[in-house]
Amino acid sequence: MGREAEKPADGAAVLAVYLRPEGRKLSALAVFLVAGTAVQLASPQIIRAFIDTAAHGGADASLERLWMLAGLFIAVTLLAQVLQIGSTYFSEQLGWSATNRMRQDLADHALRLDMAFHTAKSPGELIERVDGDVAALAAFFSQFILQIIGGALLLAGILVVLYLQDWRIGVLLTGFAVVAGLVLHAIRQIAGGRWERLREAWSAFSGFLEERLAGLDDVRANGGGPHVMRRMAEVNAELLVANVDAARRGHWIFLTASALFSIGFGLALALGVWLFQRGEATIGTVFMFMQYAGMMSLPIMLIGQQLQQFQAASASLNRIRDLRA
Repeated sequence: MGREAEKPADGAAVLAVYLRPEGRKLSALAVFLVAGTAVQLASPQIIRAFIDTAAHGGADASLERLWMLAGLFIAVTLLAQVLQIGSTYFSEQLGWSATNRMRQDLADHALRLDMAFHTAKSPGELIERVDGDVAALAAFFSQFILQIIGGALLLAGILVVLYLQDWRIGVLLTGFAVVAGLVLHAIRQIAGGRWERLREAWSAFSGFLEERLAGLDDVRANGGGPHVMRRMAEVNAELLVANVDAARRGHWIFLTASALFSIGFGLALALGVWLFQRGEATIGTVFMFMQYAGMMSLPIMLIGQQLQQFQAASASLNRIRDLRA
């Protein structure tokens, strides 16, 4: 009951209450995220060295260096997969441990509420509040840290490496990343309320279904079947509209991220070709620019997807706060 007594006042405090006991898992996840980011940043450097060696070499020493670089690239790729598995493992452990404690606290809290509350709320709605909303947060806990924070680390690392290589490509892709972040944030603000409406529609649907199934004998005895089916169609229609509206608004983020990636890739290619024509970049360096620009697409798209998930998680979190209040 210690966590329940704290009564967090906002969403950040609620998350902090349930993440605080998971310090070891958070630390292990941070180690895997940082190591995985460093390994991903090394791969384009190896490819650049391989291309430049192949383009300017030809001697036996160059051939040995190519074999060495090829083996190093394979080893780095395998290490990246191992680190990704470790990150996913600790992320899932973190998500389920935190949300299982949240389920326990919410169930205990609901059992202690007075009869006036239970009379006003159907059992189906309470089940959706205690389990359905928390289940939406489980994916948020496990994937948000892994993809949002991991993606942010990768983006920052890419920009640092590009600045060290050539300040012009660094400035170009920094501006691209800032614009992409602002655009995605603006779209998230526009699409925000749709997910809370969807969670409310699911609660209404669960409550309606539970009540009618529990009173099935009375419905049959009083000839209420047609009325129940009409109400079922109305509730279903509201759920359908809320679901389609939320999904459509949420996909704006994904489509916008894809379009931004294409623009950034084209800008990096144009600047790389210009530097190559001026003799300020090798073929391997231009290819490295393209690799880093391509790598930026993955965290941007993952961040876009997780912002969509964050909308659903925020709606669930608001409803959990309402129940705790």
